[in-house]
Amino acid sequence: MKKITKLSAMMIIAILFFATGCKKEVDLIQPKVEVKKETSTTIENQKEFKCPVLENPKLTNEGMAVNKGNNSSATPVEKYLYLDFDGEFLSATVWNTNGPYTFPAAGYTNQQKDSIVLYVQRLLKPWNIKVGRNRIVYNNTPVNEKMMCIITPSSVHYFGINWTGVAYISSWYWLTNPATPFFVFNGNFNSLYQLARCIYHEFGHTLGCYHQAIYDNGCNLVFEYHPMEGFGDLSWCTPMGNPYQGNICTPMTGTPYISGGNSGCTQPQNDPEKFDDALGRRMDDFANQISGTIALSRNVSKDFTTETDVDVDFFKTTGANPWVKVSSYNLDYMIRVYDKNGVLIQTVDPEDIRGANFKINISGSNSNAYYIEIVVSPNPPFMLSSSIKVGTGSIKVTAQQAP
Repeated sequence: MKKITKLSAMMIIAILFFATGCKKEVDLIQPKVEVKKETSTTIENQKEFKCPVLENPKLTNEGMAVNKGNNSSATPVEKYLYLDFDGEFLSATVWNTNGPYTFPAAGYTNQQKDSIVLYVQRLLKPWNIKVGRNRIVYNNTPVNEKMMCIITPSSVHYFGINWTGVAYISSWYWLTNPATPFFVFNGNFNSLYQLARCIYHEFGHTLGCYHQAIYDNGCNLVFEYHPMEGFGDLSWCTPMGNPYQGNICTPMTGTPYISGGNSGCTQPQNDPEKFDDALGRRMDDFANQISGTIALSRNVSKDFTTETDVDVDFFKTTGANPWVKVSSYNLDYMIRVYDKNGVLIQTVDPEDIRGANFKINISGSNSNAYYIEIVVSPNPPFMLSSSIKVGTGSIKVTAQQAP
């Protein structure tokens, strides 16, 4: 069994404390609603990670100076992350120290490619970036607003070692033309979702994130990759640590591993801030208070995104016997229900699942309006945001996983 550090133990205790302290809602119809599982644990041992962190301070400093404040506009331009599955001839980049090179195709079907695009887009949904595999869109996007991930079977022939992925720190900001890509080597993965998590990890490097690590009280490195925390459906990992375990995977603020010393032990790294600086958050999509709330049509669901960990989204439902069903992809959330006068009548905070199916406690006439508020759960605060769906009908509110 791996040694549990003081920090790791405290986080696990916090999870247990909040989980056992949550109130069980007596009207939960299905407290164990199944949520689609897309995680796998094929890659478990930290020794199996082979992810070097490469740096070019000159290109980084030049690019950062020009791009500083790039997302300060109230309406930032949507960025583009291009996933290249089809093979790539690469030349005139920092990778081409020995001349041009052709990387072979990943070998996936179109359906598999689309699934990977979908998974990565879900993970990056709070940020102002679109994930796709359209080369024309990539070519037409300005160099400082795009990134390419080359997905190819193996690194052995080119790099001489079997890596899971490789990227240059802060290369998102570089001013090179052509833009500097990063790599993920799909021959290491049996799961498409694990591959998507690896893309998430390597992309984080391009935004300036080092590995999130764990140190002991003497500042000695224990884990270069922050391990999974928690249990079950709300188990959690961070993409810049061990990204392959845990049902929820979100950036965190922690202590990074910087090769050549343990300076990261005393220099916290705020990954959400680095994602924000490079990409910007999406604009709020739905009202954050009862005033301005949209009324959902019968049996029609709506996608929405919790763009930040303090985002609130309101929806309105009317009709007899109102029910609510919500499932979440990458978020631990809480639901509050208000009557037509804005009085809180019900709170649902699932303690061990991301999904809930419950009946609204009727307050007065069955034909009253009810307001549904979705917020990030006050469970352990390192769980951030993603997408969920909510819908409504006179009999039942339905929801599925967001695309």
